[in-house]
Amino acid sequence: MSKNKDKMKFDLQRFAYGLGAEKSAANFDVGAGEFSFRNFDKEVNPNDTFISLGNCSAATASWTVNSISKRDATRGTREKLAEVETQRDMDLTITMDESDPLRYALAMYGKAAIKHIEAKEIKNVEFTVSPGSEIFIMVDGKTPAYNYKDLVVKRKVSIPATIGAPVLDTQGGMTASTGKVTTSGTYTGTTADAYYVKIKKANAVAGTITDAEFVWKKGTAGSYSSAVTMTGNAQTLGEGVKVTFKPGTSGQDFQVGDEWKITVSPAGDDLVENQDYLADSVDVINGKVRFPVKAALGNDEVVVVSCKVEEQFIPRIYAGVKKKIEGEIRFEYDPSHGRQKAYTFYHVSISPNGDDSLIGEDWGSRQIKASVLANQEHADPDNPDSRFYRVDYPADTAGVLVGSK
Repeated sequence: MSKNKDKMKFDLQRFAYGLGAEKSAANFDVGAGEFSFRNFDKEVNPNDTFISLGNCSAATASWTVNSISKRDATRGTREKLAEVETQRDMDLTITMDESDPLRYALAMYGKAAIKHIEAKEIKNVEFTVSPGSEIFIMVDGKTPAYNYKDLVVKRKVSIPATIGAPVLDTQGGMTASTGKVTTSGTYTGTTADAYYVKIKKANAVAGTITDAEFVWKKGTAGSYSSAVTMTGNAQTLGEGVKVTFKPGTSGQDFQVGDEWKITVSPAGDDLVENQDYLADSVDVINGKVRFPVKAALGNDEVVVVSCKVEEQFIPRIYAGVKKKIEGEIRFEYDPSHGRQKAYTFYHVSISPNGDDSLIGEDWGSRQIKASVLANQEHADPDNPDSRFYRVDYPADTAGVLVGSK
């Protein structure tokens, strides 16, 4: 046994001389590597396995040592006579770049879980909305209808059909007729649109319009009708829309080319997608519907919403539910330049450390602090005094330097 010990001492001395007797650029480090974590919580990690912490863009290991000293009070120089260490802490600070559920949970005292959403048809759920508001469709009290399909949004109370007042188009050098045009009737069409009425023939005598003629069409792409003689009474254009022409008080009553636009909307409860409500791909994923400021809705109007949700299994993190997250961390140090090392931090307590970047123009990241606990239960069996961590050089099996000259 003594011979083995002597041989070990000799080998260590030779190893030390071989590595340190000469200065070598091979001993300079440019750090990189991968962290792995083994959670001690059997509920979270029943198989007692490790998970990688993924791409970590920065990491530091910091010692904090506190001590008290005794100084010579008999001389003004007060030299230090004695010093006693009172506290020794070791902390890892790790910046994690990846935000999958298992890793992300470590940065928020979180518990990762799977939310099972059963297939469901959501029918006629009422929401009170206003232009500019948003809603989230829910499958239960707290879970949105993620990835919904077949969305239908309607008014709870149908609105009556409307026929707007005629608006004279004065563009293109047209002069305003002094005659009056009014609308009446009940629009029976099924789509929102506009009718256009244009003067085809002017009246010859001011105040008398029964010799004047007009044409009309529905929609900008429609074709004008044959000429229609004015009667001074309500005249039907189409789909229940009526117009009445009356003489003006002075000047030319109706001039050729003058045109009026009459906006119509149908009765019903339908709302127009991408006009009265919006749901892009991001909205659909998150179970949201938006109502733009220009939506044809009243303030505090009730709408009914229907959609379908397929069966899903959604990863979820319950943040802040863990009182502690403890385990073992291993670090495979694979530097861009330098010697490979294997770090084992026997027992750490993980906590969030600083901000979680949610919005920005750079890659997001979040930081954790792993406080190393000097727990005898997890001390190194080869050296029970080693309770913080150890560093192995697994590539130096025969004193070979990684990256040597």
